[in-house]
Amino acid sequence: MTTEIKQLDKAAASGYGFQMSDWVQPADVRNVVKPGLITALVGAKFVDVVTDTFTYDKQVKTVSLPQVKSKTEKGGTQQADGASQLAFTTGSFGTGATVMTQDWVNRRKVGGTPFEMMSEDDAVAEMIEKFDLSWDLHTEQGLRTCITGDTNLLAIGGGSNIHPSYNYSLAINGVSRVEETVNIAGATSDVANRFTMAGKVQEIRQQLSILGMSSSKMVVLCSGEFFQARYNSEAQLNVNRELRATIDLGTSAIPGYNLNGFDYFNFTSSDGCMYIDVSGEIIAGQPLIAANKAYMMPMVSGLLEVRYSPSLRRGFAGRPALPMYAFAKESDYGIEVLTESNRLYFSPHPQLIKALTLP
Repeated sequence: MTTEIKQLDKAAASGYGFQMSDWVQPADVRNVVKPGLITALVGAKFVDVVTDTFTYDKQVKTVSLPQVKSKTEKGGTQQADGASQLAFTTGSFGTGATVMTQDWVNRRKVGGTPFEMMSEDDAVAEMIEKFDLSWDLHTEQGLRTCITGDTNLLAIGGGSNIHPSYNYSLAINGVSRVEETVNIAGATSDVANRFTMAGKVQEIRQQLSILGMSSSKMVVLCSGEFFQARYNSEAQLNVNRELRATIDLGTSAIPGYNLNGFDYFNFTSSDGCMYIDVSGEIIAGQPLIAANKAYMMPMVSGLLEVRYSPSLRRGFAGRPALPMYAFAKESDYGIEVLTESNRLYFSPHPQLIKALTLP
């Protein structure tokens, strides 16, 4: 957060050093802007466990067709469904800060009256606000990693990793996810492009049917390049006939909406998908969706999960987990505040997410 002082009455500064306790006009406060599209779209299921390891039950349902037999024979038999248990371990993440007395003493409260001074509670509240934002961004990054990497979030920003890494498709379905190339930016016709993407939709719907799940909407999270290629095709710029659509994409403004300060272009295609241009980034230089990539997935409850385990601190170990723990330790010169969350961003049905790329 950057605070910019517009004006300062120098005369009011006599008697003590400038510590934002002087007369100032209302300051411009520029907040961190955070992406939250994936968190909002996925609506991940939050599950608490008692230990740092949980088991996931995998069951494959099969059925045998009736066989030809004579009237005196029994015929074929149905086989019992097999089940297996997979073990996954949560990671532990944390962030904290120390609020020293010099962080608030003799300082004017930003946005307050000219004589309203900061207190220790104000300084701690500012840090808690930073913690909340930090954890929101962590959740967005963790869910994004499940979608784009088919794995769990580990170290961020080059930090060391001490937790297990999982390939969800390999662990749950026995095969790694394959990125599929779709040629929707070349010389193929608009109709061919529509059938290409509609075929991917049908494949996901088939998997939904196998799992006993259903979804009324399919979403494709796109890089800018993928979104533009699909948008240009959908606009049907070279079609020499009357368009039969609710919006003429070739002449109208690109549809979009704003979430948490980010603008997302999007449109709903005749292939049954909503395409969203996800151009934001959390870590500088690392876009949420890499160039030329896209990820198709159904809007369905339970697509992704966040599994929590309890803290190892006394009083919490062995009890049902909380999503977040906060601890404070006071000293003569300040207060140290720590936050901790023991979690695993989990993809229980990786076969419902398709990784697509332009050639």
